[in-house]
Amino acid sequence: MPNAQEMSQRVQEFTAAVAKYVEAPLPTPEERHAAQQLQHAARSLVEGYEASCGMTSRTHLATKLARVVEETEDCCFWIRMLVELSLKPPATLTQLAKQAEEIFKALSHSIATARHRCRPAR
Repeated sequence: MPNAQEMSQRVQEFTAAVAKYVEAPLPTPEERHAAQQLQHAARSLVEGYEASCGMTSRTHLATKLARVVEETEDCCFWIRMLVELSLKPPATLTQLAKQAEEIFKALSHSIATARHRCRPAR
């Protein structure tokens, strides 16, 4: 699993890749809308992750990361929508989907670890 600094870098790279994708002209209003929603979710993902890095309590960290995972799920949803709306999904969407899935898995693992460490010893 990546450490916090590596994860921060991955999240920032993903958000930058989404921003570049959204800059490209998209042919239909539906694709443009889905791309804007993806960009919003990616921006919330990076902002939430950066905020989680400042959490001092594992309980607060787990709660913040849960919100970040929801934003990652939103990213995955909007990428799937863009694939559905496109006649042929570009390689960029495939790469974005892979990155989002990797981020989702890593953050889910981090939540599980934080929650496990919050439990009182028996």
